[in-house]
Amino acid sequence: MNEDIIKKDKKDSKILYFIRHGETEWNANHKIQGHLDISLNDKGREQANALGKYFVKIFQHHHQPFIKVYSSDLIRCKETTELILNHLNKIDKTSVKYDKRLRELDFGTWSGKTWNEIIEEMKSVENSIDNAYDEAFVFPKGESRKDLIHRVKDCVNEIVQQPNDNHDNHYFDSIELKQNVEIVIVVTHGGPIRALICDCFDTPISNSYRFVINNNSITRVSYRDGKFDKILSMNEVQHLH
Repeated sequence: MNEDIIKKDKKDSKILYFIRHGETEWNANHKIQGHLDISLNDKGREQANALGKYFVKIFQHHHQPFIKVYSSDLIRCKETTELILNHLNKIDKTSVKYDKRLRELDFGTWSGKTWNEIIEEMKSVENSIDNAYDEAFVFPKGESRKDLIHRVKDCVNEIVQQPNDNHDNHYFDSIELKQNVEIVIVVTHGGPIRALICDCFDTPISNSYRFVINNNSITRVSYRDGKFDKILSMNEVQHLH
């Protein structure tokens, strides 16, 4: 990740679990959601419950209170977070920090439409639909991908700067992360996760569409010695099968 990301006490290491929210009807119908507040559908709620059960299994040997949770403030992320935490009952739900900087890309007037509808509309204007992937392209009455990565990184930078609460964790011995490792769950959207992956790989955000991030998938990133160290996994979905 770019070197401007953070400087931090070398003793603190973190594993960030970036979770894309569960499925909504608009996901199922391939509609662009952006900042519109769309609730989970039945499948999305099942996905979130399955993820909660999966977390119980992998965290069962650890003291759950050291897990910190952050979430986008949009309802599809809030519902996903609450359903996950129904299973992690040692985590106080009131401790969750909801932050609008973790929202999806604001597609402006394109929200509520399908990509096929947008492509059809764009045929009548000079700009190709391909321009929409450029980091500087501003969606009508929305924001650009450059705006997206700036606000998301701003939020994540604040998260990793928080001092660790955990002082006795052996879960991560297998990946050679030493004591004082803290788990941070971040429930957000596909756009922010793809943007952060691009930043980790030092690749232009215009390439973000190349990364598949499914609903309720897990992408794990390690943070140690004052920087983001490794992408440990991307788009994990084993808990959904």
